[in-house]
This record gives sequence, structure tokens and C-alpha cells, in this order.
Amino acid sequence: MTSSFPSLRLEGGLIGADLIEQIADGSAPGQKPADFSPQARHLSDEIAAAWGAARDQWAIFQKRLARLPENESAARLTRDQWIIPLLSLLDYELDYQPRASEVDGLTYAISHRLLPSPVSGKGRRGEAAPEDDPGLPIHIIECRQSLDRRPESGRPRLAAHVLLQEYLNRSEHLWGLATNGLTLRLLRDSQRLRRQAYIEFDLRSMFEGEQYADFGVFFRLLHRSRLPQGMADAEACLLERYHRLTVEQGGRVRERLREGVEQALKVFGAGLLAHPANAALREQASTGALPPVAYYRQLLRLIYRLLFLMVAEERGLVSQSDLYRQHYSLGRLRGLAAVRSAYTAHGDLWQALQVTFDLCRDERAGATLGLPPLNGDLFSAEGTQDLNQAQLSNQDLLTALWQLCMYHENERAPWRRVNYAALDVEELGSVYESLLDYRPAFIQQGPGRLTFDLLPGDERRETGSHYTPPELVHELIQHALEPALREKLAAVSGKPAATREKALLALKVCDPAAGSGHFLLAAARRLGRELARIRSGDDEPAPEALRRAVRDVITHCIYGVDKNPLAVDLCRVALWIEGHDRDRPLTFLNHRIRPGDSLVGVLDLKVLEDGIPDAAFEALPGDDKKTARSCKELNARYRDGENDLFSALPAGPNDALARTHQAFSALPDDTPTQVRAKRRAYEALQARGGDWQRQQTACHLWTAAFFQPYLPSAAHPLAEDGSGVRAAITTDALRSCLKTNSARGDLIGQAWALAGEARHPFFHWAVEFPDVFAQGGFDVILGNPPFIGGMKLSTLFGDKYRCYLAYTYRPFKSTADLCAAFYHRSCDLLKSDGMLGMVATNTIGQGDTREAGLGMILERGGNINLARRYIKWPGVANVEVNLVALRKGLWSGNRLLDGQNVDFISSRLNAETETDPINLVANDHQAFIGSYVLGMGFIMLPTDAQSLIAKDAKNKECLFPYLTGEDLNSRSDQSPSRWVINFKEMSLNEAENYPDLISII
Repeated sequence: MTSSFPSLRLEGGLIGADLIEQIADGSAPGQKPADFSPQARHLSDEIAAAWGAARDQWAIFQKRLARLPENESAARLTRDQWIIPLLSLLDYELDYQPRASEVDGLTYAISHRLLPSPVSGKGRRGEAAPEDDPGLPIHIIECRQSLDRRPESGRPRLAAHVLLQEYLNRSEHLWGLATNGLTLRLLRDSQRLRRQAYIEFDLRSMFEGEQYADFGVFFRLLHRSRLPQGMADAEACLLERYHRLTVEQGGRVRERLREGVEQALKVFGAGLLAHPANAALREQASTGALPPVAYYRQLLRLIYRLLFLMVAEERGLVSQSDLYRQHYSLGRLRGLAAVRSAYTAHGDLWQALQVTFDLCRDERAGATLGLPPLNGDLFSAEGTQDLNQAQLSNQDLLTALWQLCMYHENERAPWRRVNYAALDVEELGSVYESLLDYRPAFIQQGPGRLTFDLLPGDERRETGSHYTPPELVHELIQHALEPALREKLAAVSGKPAATREKALLALKVCDPAAGSGHFLLAAARRLGRELARIRSGDDEPAPEALRRAVRDVITHCIYGVDKNPLAVDLCRVALWIEGHDRDRPLTFLNHRIRPGDSLVGVLDLKVLEDGIPDAAFEALPGDDKKTARSCKELNARYRDGENDLFSALPAGPNDALARTHQAFSALPDDTPTQVRAKRRAYEALQARGGDWQRQQTACHLWTAAFFQPYLPSAAHPLAEDGSGVRAAITTDALRSCLKTNSARGDLIGQAWALAGEARHPFFHWAVEFPDVFAQGGFDVILGNPPFIGGMKLSTLFGDKYRCYLAYTYRPFKSTADLCAAFYHRSCDLLKSDGMLGMVATNTIGQGDTREAGLGMILERGGNINLARRYIKWPGVANVEVNLVALRKGLWSGNRLLDGQNVDFISSRLNAETETDPINLVANDHQAFIGSYVLGMGFIMLPTDAQSLIAKDAKNKECLFPYLTGEDLNSRSDQSPSRWVINFKEMSLNEAENYPDLISII
């Protein structure tokens, strides 16, 4: 419910809260007296007269209802003595429908239809609607029946809300009303909406609470003149116009929300450091005890809490008690943000906000205010440990809140409230994407003066991360998730609902590059809708049933991994918001949404059976070749000397750790006590000395061997017998860990340190999700992995990262894009017959990227069922992408290539057979691949090259004519139009012997 209008609830963003405010004050389009009726002169008088008549009618209805026996139906009383008279005050003329309407072979017992308005000239009062357009549907049921539940008698077959929503979705009508006399809802066709949406008026609250302002909104929003005459003019009616304005404003709000979050972070960060009472916080920041990134993560946790509470409050999912609203709610603080006199140096508002956070994590205290149990990691004190005891002025707190709550389209436009009730949780992903453009920093402004700022950063560019637009997500959901869902339910078709529910909740869906959780949210909604249908038997489940089902799907089906811990935090928050059920705490997600690099780590424990491979000991730039060679030889002797490593490992996927995880995952989290118990159980599962830590350490050792440096032997003294380098991780350390649960402490420490590096935090799928692989793997993989060209990988992540990919994702060759490794890994994560749907770089079907990704998958029996090529990215990124959905196994359904049905889709994303090109013998020693130019700074005009050679003849050793295809096609003499600097295989020290060329690049 909105803070301004307590009896009004906006669900799903049909019409924005700021537009409701404009409707209420008469500044919105269509709010002049003549827009309601040609005869209207003073609209305020008409509303006041209608209010008085409605109050009298409500009193009559309540008296007659009190005299009606409980065992008698109140349908006629509700209809004839209340709703029809009430709506007549808004110029409605209703036509009773004795027969049900039929659409697509299904019947819908809509009780009434709205007759055409006499003002329109398309009909006369009392005249029935034409047969091909029966009039806007208005469904009235008795006041003793809930809109969201079917009558116990079984008639009608659907709850009132469900019946009307399903009818709107199947018919040509856009809008309709459903009411039981106590609550009235305005619904719209929701097929194109990502979640349920409606506007609800609590009529009981309105009239018993004497809420005249709410009635004014009711009159202005639902007057007959706002609604369409019928199906033909539905797109042009005022309600539809308001809806379109809301959608347009939503896009603008999304852009402003990014800026608002950025500004709020800066205000909070600087304000906390500047407050006189926070000397301890400044000391930690100054000495490095609190790094900027750690401080930034706590600030983001604070922002996430605020966003969560604002969404939950506006959706009516938090306490409705007046005490909470007036003294503890974010709505109160948002109201104060508009009061300039509240911007003081005092700190009482910040302290009150901390009390609100305490109420959210302490269900016993929260219960006194009617606050539902939240608990969960979002509000845990550990998440903001350095901020909990800090102080913040009202000035800074309200300034930050203003940035989060308000927006304007330009400097001249008025400020408007952000409609958090209508916020699509995916929009948080665009906020996350924008934050990747920055890096947090402490700025010294003078002696003892430290502040916080967000400086330009390169993470988004370097990680190839982009927020995925909804239309691309939807298509991959349709072609990857839905086939898996249909097959899962087809296997239990005709079984009891409980059996079908269990089958659905057994689905395992993962995004290995989860980001802010866009794909996971879409998957949770789709599975949640199907689960709610199974439970209710309704095609269009009621809102509460849907919310409960989405929460259960998130609890049982959803998994995600991302190497950025800030993305992991936001992904959890997005899932908490989407799956929040009014009377249950936030779910425990730490075991399902995990931090780590999906590509770096052990997928199958069987790789440990053969010890550490020779490829881990290749000497790379920066390594001492002699040391690396000694380590390789030593490792080979250890590996070949005793080949019983796997005897110390679990016998297979159904090991004790998998059973422990299965038992842990089955623990309920429906109460705060259960959530805390689940968290303790997870911590115990990962405790030192247990199976989890032993297997984690073994996997760390195996993976760390690829990333350890090989320094000259002087830095690593040889063992007494001269057998090898003492401090290197080899198969011997791995064997010791597996057989005796111990190894040299310095080697284990080095392995864990390498595992935690930000560029490549290790993630061992076999250890993190053993219960999934006990079932054969994931059913569905979805996502938008990062795109980073192969030539950039070493630059961004180091040569050892590139070497690791080349070994693990064979054949991952020099120009293969990182995206191909994600496809390779994702296919390995799937169970047999699992489905994959991912965005891809536009080179996924070409060259080394094709061979390392789709080529490998099809070679192993995979089949592509969807390919859309060269899609211009709908967002701001200037890139083209492909969409690919495939099956790990045989596929008998349709195959779509750029929207056309085809018989086969090859790894080149065409309809031709899967064949590899053959090298022409005639071109041997005649055709070669050219040099890779690493940037435009290496290219120059021929005249510039000749000038450099004239200046110093030595420069000719590194300057060469550069012939391109464009030169061959456009220059008559086929001469090169450019020259290029090429240092060939020189080291940096050698290249510095050419200072003229170095200065250019």
C-alpha cells in the first residue's frame, strides 16, 4: 500500500506511484472536469457528492450484511446493495451475464459487463453491447469469499482474480475489474508482463477509516470515462495511456536509479568517514586495516538493505502497523527527505535506521510491530561490521536517501518519486553493470582528512560484463528451460499434484556467470508460475500463491556462481526480493549462490586420480625455466611412483559429502530459527578437518599447481637429497593431503592463497555442489558469459590463466574467446539430456572459438535447437551477439535458425552439415596467417614509417608494410596503405632498444 493512500495497493507496476500522485492532484492527463463529462464544471464537488452517497450506501450494506445469516449467500446483497450502486456513482451501467463466456474452448463465468457510455455516442444507457464485443468484464462475487481462493463448493472452477486474469490473457479485452465488495482490483492483460500486476482498493479500509483522499483517487482513476468502450478502443483509453506513461517512465527511472545509487554510495561513504564520532573508522581506513573494496562492499550491503525495504514496503510485504509506518519505516525517512528542515547535523535518524535493521534481524522484537520475520544474511550484523557502531548525520542520510528515492529527467523537470512497488528486480542488474565502471578509493584531502569516492575503473571492459536485456533472456528461457520443464512434467503426467510438485522442485538450474541474477530471476518466475499452477489447478495463479511458489523454487532449484563477490551479494538480494513471502524469513542462499571463477577449479574429482599433469609445470614469462623443469621432473616421479591417489577419494558421486549436502539442503528455512540452524549446519559442513575442507584443499592443490610461480633455485632451496624444489606444489603434496589429510603447511597455505586471488578465485564444482552431481549434473544451464578475445586473456588475467584454459578446455587455442570455455564447462555441468541456453559472442561459430566451444559440444553428441545470429545488443554496448540453445544429447523437436525451421544447425550456426575445412595442399608454403596487430597504436602511414627509418636505420628492423584485404580490393596496384610496428618475439627489454617506436605506442 502507498504511504499517501493507505487503502491503495499497487502490485507489479500497472500505473506508477508518482503518476497516481499526479492523478490525485489533478495534474495528470485527462483530469479536467470536461474529461469526465461534458456537463461537469467542478470536479471536486462531484467527488465530494459521490463520497457522501458512497458512505451512506456502505452503511446500509453493512447493516443488512450484519442481519444476513452466515449460512446464506451474500452474493445478491454484495452486488445489488453495494457494488452496483457504488459504481453507478462513477457513471457505470452494468449488464448481468446469466451465461458464461467462452474463449479457446474454456468457459469464464464473468458476472457482469460494462455497457457503452452514452457520452461516447456508441450506445445508449441500458443498451446491450454487440455480440462480437460483450463489453469490459466486471466480476462481482460475494463479500464472504476471497478474491484469491475458490469457493469450497468447487463452483466456480477458479478464484475470482484468477478467472478474470485468465480471461483477459486469452481474450481481446485489455482491462477488467474484480471485487468481492470489500476489495476491488483493476486488472490488465498480463501476457507481456514479467510478473503479476494489478491495482487494489481496500474498500473496507477506505470507508471505515474515512479516507476521503483515497476515494478521490478511486474516483479519478476508475471513473467510466477512464475505461475503454470496448475491445476496439482499448489501446486508446486513459487507463492504457497511464500504463504506457508508467512503462516509459520506468525506462527513464532505470537510468536515474543507476546515478542515484552511485551518488548515494558516495554520500554514505564520505559522510561516515567525515563524522567526528567515527575516529576508529578513519583509523582503519588510513592504516589499511579496512581496504577500500571491503568498505565499499559494506556500503553496498547498506544500499541493498534500503532497496529491499523500500520495495517490500511499497508492495505491502512488510508491517502494516501504524507504529511501524510512523516511526520505523523507510517510508517515514523518505517523507523526511522532502523536508528541508530535517537536514540537520544530528544523528537520530541514522540511529533509528539501525533500530529498524535490528528489528529485521530479531523476529521477537519485530513481532511487536507486526514486522514479519526477515532475518537472513541481508540484515546480519557481520555484513556491515565496520558501520554498525558508526554515526551519520541526518544531513548525509537524507541526502543519500533523496538520491535513491527521487529522480528527474533533466534539471528543469520536477523531481518525482521512484516507484519501488513496480521496480523490476532485473533493473538492479543495470545498476550493478554501471558500478563496474568504477573502483572505490580513499582520498586524502589533507592531514587527518580522509574521504571516499568512486573513481573511473576498467572492470566492466576487462571482464566483458553486460546487463542482459529481458527480450534475450526470455528467448533463451523459452528454448532451454521450458523444454526441460515439459519433459520433467511429462514423465509424471497424470500423477497426483504432490508427485508433479516434487518432480518440478527436483529441477536444477544454474547460471555460471550469474552477475546480478537476471537469468535466475526469470527461471524462478517461470518455474514458480508452473509450481503455483500445479498446486492450485489454476492457469493464472493468485498473487499470494505465486509468490509462495517462487520462493520455494528459489529454495530448491536455483544455483549461481560469479567471480565478483559484489555480484554474488546483489544476486542474492534480487532473489530475496523476488521470492519474499510475507510471513516467512529470507531464504538461506549461501550454499546456492556462490563466489568463484566457474572456469578455474575441479569439476570432477576423478582428475585427481592421475595426479597433477605435466602441463601445470610449463615455464611461462616470469618463470625460471630451470626451476620449472626440475619441478616437472620431480612431479613426474611422484606421479608415476604410486598410483593409488583415487583410493583416498570418494568412491563416486554418491559419496558421504553428497549425502551430507542433500540432507543439509533439505533442511527447512520457513522460520528465523530454522534459517539460523541452516546457517550453522552449513558452517559445520565446511569446518576444518571435515570432508569438505579436505576435498577443497586437495582441489586447491591440484589447481594451484598451474598458477604457482617458478622462481630461481636460490629463492627455493633444494631438499637435502637434491631431488627437487622444496617449496613447489606437486603430486606428492596432493597425495599427502588425500591419504593422510595433511601436507606441508606452507604448500597448503600457498594453495589457499592462490585460490583466493581476485583474478581467478578457484571454484570446485564437485565440492561446492556435490548433491547436484550425485544426480548427474544440472538440468539447465542459462546465462550470459563474459566475452574476452583470446588475445586479451593473457594481458588481463596472466599467462598462467591462459595456459590453464588451454589445458582444461582443450582444444582452446590462441584466438579462442573466453565465451567458448564457458560453453565447454557448461556442457560438462549438464546431466545427460540437459539443456543449455546462453548468449554468445558473435564469433562463437567461427575459428578457434567455434572449435573450442560448439564444435567440441557437437562432436560429443550435442544438438543445437536454437540459433539467432548477429543480434545488435539492445543496450548501450556497441556489440553484436548470438543466442544459442542446445541439448546435451539427441534432440527431436524443432530447430530454429534466425526464426526459420531447419533440419540441422551446425557448430558454425548454419544449416549445413557438420564438416571441417580441409587444408589445400596447393597452398602449402604459399598462404600464411598474418601478424596480429595489438592496437591502432602500432599502425602508421607509409610516410611516417619512412621518416622513422630515415631518422634511425635501425628502426627498419621493426617496421614493415602491412597489407590488408581492403588494400587488395580497393587499390589498383594492391600496395599497402599502412605500415606496422612489429617487435616479433622480443622481450620488453629488447624492444626498449628502439626508443622512437616505443614512444609512439
